Amino acid sequence: KRETIESLRNNMNLLSINRPVKASSTADNKHPAQAAVDEEIQTFWAAKTGDSGECFEIDLQTSCKVEAVQANFGEFELQTGVEPNAAIRYQVLGSKDGKKWIPIIDKNNNEDDYPHDFTIAPKPVDARYVRIVNAYMPYGGKFALRDLRIFGQGLGTRPSKPNFSVERLKDRRKMKVEWQAVEGADGY
Repeated sequence: KRETIESLRNNMNLLSINRPVKASSTADNKHPAQAAVDEEIQTFWAAKTGDSGECFEIDLQTSCKVEAVQANFGEFELQTGVEPNAAIRYQVLGSKDGKKWIPIIDKNNNEDDYPHDFTIAPKPVDARYVRIVNAYMPYGGKFALRDLRIFGQGLGTRPSKPNFSVERLKDRRKMKVEWQAVEGADGY
């Protein structure tokens, strides 16, 4: 039970949109790595294989408190046939320096078929780099991501609140809302 409206807020922000990325491999130029952080459901990145160890990495460009991950997997070059378990198995790791990695989420023994898997980390991890590592892709498919979404909080200072104005128009069903852009903000 929530006592106040404030207790409903989770204070997590999307940290991964359009950040620099690296991939262990890329299937072809139609499915580049940057497509997995563009927030477009019609684009995706695909690795050359579905082998264990294929990975995808995001540079958040500054240390952040990583609290949750949503892996929206793609279906690329799946093989026909019945497979007893359609679960994708993977691990998400975090790093402050891109060299020493610590686990954030471990789904290496996953038995659930969640192609859009949102998982809250058991505990928040301070990381600049976030890597997802494939352990198993069902149906012989390539390891592919429509989007890898990292949620949490930046550790820097928040942008200031924008000045805004609201004006009710002659047609009372409409209003005009204006604000001045604030440096460091990506949404209002």
